[in-house]
Amino acid sequence: VLGVCGYGGYFNGGMGIVMLAAFRLLGVEDLNAANGLKNLLSAVLTVIAVVIYAVGGAVSWAQFPPMALAAILGGVAGARLGRWLPPRVLHHGIVLVGAVTTVIFFFK
Repeated sequence: VLGVCGYGGYFNGGMGIVMLAAFRLLGVEDLNAANGLKNLLSAVLTVIAVVIYAVGGAVSWAQFPPMALAAILGGVAGARLGRWLPPRVLHHGIVLVGAVTTVIFFFK
């Protein structure tokens, strides 16, 4: 999980899928619980990464407020949607997003 968090702090694309897979391999049976844990760890590692990048002078502060707002709103909406969806539908959605993300990154 620490390795996944290190990857996610540098490049967050696909990190959620990898983290969900890691939680499942570690024995987390409930997909909604694994998704909630993933969201929490993603938020923590993103805050840590932003602090490190800010101290290093790598943050474009003009773009920070709208991106932070969008990330917060997306996280809240995603968490609510994840709790509302049945686990089977959530599972299929995660697989679909992972597959589409993989194809997009492969061709870029």
